[in-house]
Order: sequence, then C-alpha cells, then structure tokens
Amino acid sequence: MAQVLVKGQNAPLTVARLRVTVETPGPADLSALLLTDSGRVRTDADFVFYNQPDGPGVSCRPAAAGRPACVEVDLAAVPAEVGKVLVAVSVDGSAPAFGAGPAPVAGIAGADGAVMATFVVTGLDTERAVIAWEIYRRAGGWKIRAVGQGYAGGLAELVAVCGVEVDEEPAPAVPVSATTASPVAAGTGAPAGQPPAPPAQPPAPSAQPPAPPAQPPTPSARPAAVPA
Repeated sequence: MAQVLVKGQNAPLTVARLRVTVETPGPADLSALLLTDSGRVRTDADFVFYNQPDGPGVSCRPAAAGRPACVEVDLAAVPAEVGKVLVAVSVDGSAPAFGAGPAPVAGIAGADGAVMATFVVTGLDTERAVIAWEIYRRAGGWKIRAVGQGYAGGLAELVAVCGVEVDEEPAPAVPVSATTASPVAAGTGAPAGQPPAPPAQPPAPSAQPPAPPAQPPTPSARPAAVPA
C-alpha cells in the first residue's frame, strides 16, 4: 500500500528504478536536477527537462497512451558525486499559478508501476514551479522526501538557485508604425508624414515713418532747494 507523505516527511527506498509523476489540473512540465552535496549542479547537463530529456541516470518522458508524463530515475546509474535528485513541476507564464486550482498530487512508483508514495502539494499561491520530491543518499542507501518548495519566478528561478546558467532573452523591440509614431516629426514641428510648414513671413513694414524721439524735459527755472 502506498505511503501518504506530508511536506517535509521522508521515507526509505527499497527499489533502484523509479517513475515519478505529478498530477496537475492543467498542462505542466516535469524536470529534474542532479545536485552535489553543495546543493548545486556540476554542469548545465545536470538539468534534465523537455529540451534536454536525458541525463546521467535520469530521463524525462512525455505522456504516452495510457501513461502520464514522468521522470524516470535509475539510482544505480546516478553518478557517485551526485547526492540528490530533485523532481520539479512547472507551468509557463501564460498559465495560472498553482494556487489558482486544485493542489498538485505527486507520486513515486517502481518500474512495475506500483505506487509507493504520494504527496499532495498544498499551501501554494503564486508559485509557478514547485519541487515535489527530493531523492537523496543517506547512510549508503536512498531515501525520498516530500518537499513542496515553490517559486513564484517559475522554473527559471528554481534552476538558477541550483546553479544552472539561465539565458535571459531581451524583450523584442516594439515596431512603431507610421500611424502610431510621435505626432510631431523631430525638429520640424510638423505632424509625422507631413512636410514641414514654410517659415512664417516677416511682419510688413509700417507705412508711417517712426515717430521722432521724445524731447527731453525742459529744466526748471528755479534751482532745487538746498537742504539746511
């Protein structure tokens, strides 16, 4: 009978080949990270996802007839310097965050399909990527832990924390059409697409000659009083 784990709970593993699934209310992607004891990948090849579906001992498999998408793990093939394997589920930026729907349900089964453990990932809100399971070495064997750690920044934030180099693509330039350009063409004062207006004509000269300058005031006949 499958064990039902809660966040933070762990359990020992008795098989070496695993199939990890996560049920979500809408489309989602599974991925895995192979980490050393430092909590980081050795190289970007330790990030296994839809564009790089195979890694050492770990593979991402898409959904097939009668079988959901899964991460397959062969613990015997995981390199000795890898101390843990994280299995995550994520949605892209156009999909609702995990908190907007029913909680994801993570499961771990053996190679024969028999489910060994399940974990309902509750308490999510704006997270777009969640670490569902941690499969880790302990005392010469392997164990599983229900994690449930979420990241609002999605898969890019999650893998960056684990040391994966994330390529940030610049936002595409927004083309400016002639009808949406600035209404004033630079330096002309005219609407875009229109020729600049001709310069204003100088004012016409006045028909009358300018008046002669005013005469200075006539000096007073009496001198100003001299103060005592």
